[in-house]
Amino acid sequence: MDNNIRVEKCSICRVTGSSIGMEGDIYLERLFDIEDDRLSVPIINEDAPKKFGNRTWLYKNDGPNSIGYIGCWRWSAKTNKNKPESDYVRSTFIQEIRPIFVDSITVQNNEQLISALKNEYRISANERNGNGIILIYKSNSRCYQGVYIPPEKMIEIETGDYILNPDTAYLRTVVIDRADVLPFENEKIYRFLSVNLGGTLLIKSPFEVIKQYFLKNATWKTYSRMVGGTHAEHNELKAFIESINESIEVQIARECGISEDDASSYINKFMNEIEKYFSSKDLETEALQLLLTRDENLRMECEKVAEACWKEENAKIVKSAEENISTLEKTLEKIKSELEQKQIELRQANVDLEKWKEDHRRLEEEFDEEIQKKIQNAKHSVGGLLADTVYVNELLGTSGRDENKNNEINYCRGEFKETEETFSRIEDAHDLLTHNLHEFAGVNEDYAPILSSMLLSTFENHIPMVLAGPNGEAIAEAFSHTLFSSSCGCLECNEEYSKDVKKCIFDAPDPVICIDGFTNFNWLHSVPDICSCREKTLFFLTPYFEELFLAPKGLVSYVFPISTSEFVEELPTEDYIAGLYNSGQEEIRYAESERKILELNDLGMARTLQKKYQRIYASAKVIMADRRKNTLMRYMTLLIPYAVLTGTSEKLKEIASTENLLSDEDKNNLVYFMGVE
Repeated sequence: MDNNIRVEKCSICRVTGSSIGMEGDIYLERLFDIEDDRLSVPIINEDAPKKFGNRTWLYKNDGPNSIGYIGCWRWSAKTNKNKPESDYVRSTFIQEIRPIFVDSITVQNNEQLISALKNEYRISANERNGNGIILIYKSNSRCYQGVYIPPEKMIEIETGDYILNPDTAYLRTVVIDRADVLPFENEKIYRFLSVNLGGTLLIKSPFEVIKQYFLKNATWKTYSRMVGGTHAEHNELKAFIESINESIEVQIARECGISEDDASSYINKFMNEIEKYFSSKDLETEALQLLLTRDENLRMECEKVAEACWKEENAKIVKSAEENISTLEKTLEKIKSELEQKQIELRQANVDLEKWKEDHRRLEEEFDEEIQKKIQNAKHSVGGLLADTVYVNELLGTSGRDENKNNEINYCRGEFKETEETFSRIEDAHDLLTHNLHEFAGVNEDYAPILSSMLLSTFENHIPMVLAGPNGEAIAEAFSHTLFSSSCGCLECNEEYSKDVKKCIFDAPDPVICIDGFTNFNWLHSVPDICSCREKTLFFLTPYFEELFLAPKGLVSYVFPISTSEFVEELPTEDYIAGLYNSGQEEIRYAESERKILELNDLGMARTLQKKYQRIYASAKVIMADRRKNTLMRYMTLLIPYAVLTGTSEKLKEIASTENLLSDEDKNNLVYFMGVE
């Protein structure tokens, strides 16, 4: 009897479709069971009912939906109370457990293996989702020899496959038993969830690693501080280092027809001779040194004579030094006494400070609790508040505004600077803007390329941007200095909006204009009118991203919002390098087949707005040309601001948790940026 039967297992499964169940349903194909970190093939009785522990497939309750995805699910099967003749199955996706895939490659030696890894070897998306891959390149009757490629050393390419990260310097070798390779269909999986790592296989030569180290550390900041010169000269230095393609040992070995070890030995001898030449003294000194080392009595007599001569010559100095020492000792005693008294006072002050800190911390906690309550209440009622605000603003605007009154427009023109660099390639603009953002606008070094790409993408697509948060004006200034060798024009929104504002923007000589405080008065509802000035690059500024919570959600149809607090790490210094970008000479091309940003659809974004976001993201990816940062850029610049403004942060947190192209650190940072627990 099947009464009260319960089975619990952890299995490696493959996501499959309607070949098992109803059309459109998704199921799990049970491949291997896991016990004590070891995989085994399930024993299935083909003549018995396929239920409980005899199941070949499972119902899928959560986890990735991609057909063919291979991962780990913990599942249970128990007697169905409503249908005792069947079982009730529940499965839970375990993201932390991932199988290690096994692949093989035909090569004759290590050189061919390294060449294949650098050039033609491809890793499938399925294999990338696992806990790495063991690539076999040697075998005997009992064992396979290979290298282990961890997932963090794989990067995605345009085809959707993965390759070994070009920055990889080495891989670890492994030796595994033939019996520990479990095949199924076109895939092979290692029997264990972890692998014992052996020696090291160098993918890059030590010379190449050293060269990349120098390139990485030869930053503009270091170069300008230590050497001086222009940004262009810094680029020439980096180009020179990159042009060196072999070490001096290799060159000498090739020229002399000897081994690299012999060449290294000759180089060392040569350097020793040079060192002796530059450190040698005159012959008389060397002869005297030789006599002193050989005759102990002569050395002792010379030391006595030297000591007597030194004392005679420095008697006054010695006496003065002794007097100074006596004075210093008296002063030191006095200072010690004062120090002891100060230490007593300091200990008391520390006690008082700790008490004050504790009181202050308690007050902060109480204050934060109250603020969180207020924020939650405000979020629940934001719709009504917004409707009331719009109604009151419009009522006040129509009743108190004199249409014939000319309100003063507070506009401050920018200043054109002497151009230091001129360029026509968008890649060069990206490099200089990244530098200006990090060095002078206070943007984090890792995030500066992402923000630079997005600023240039919105510029190329003629889409105004909202910079909400700290350093917004400094970021806009970095952009204006980089592309136009000038500071921004600034429009202060401290008077009511009037029809003359648009004319002021059109007539201004500044190519980049900051509109500060646009959430004041009736300016917010005039944003669509201002955005029609496509001849200018517009940045709407507000010091707090939270101010956008009261803005209509439709604001994102006219402007592209960015929360700067995620990018900024310090105050700006605003000493930008002035560049001049000859735009229009090249067109940013991106593949029409770029995949849609499916997360936007999950967040409920309108299809027309999705197309605009897709265009911005596609351009930004081409500009940055660093595939490793694409996913992080998508979340930081597109998904998080939209999710926060539309109240869908919890949904985005759920989406991000299953994102394989984000590290755990990046996921934690994104959750922090979204402000969700």
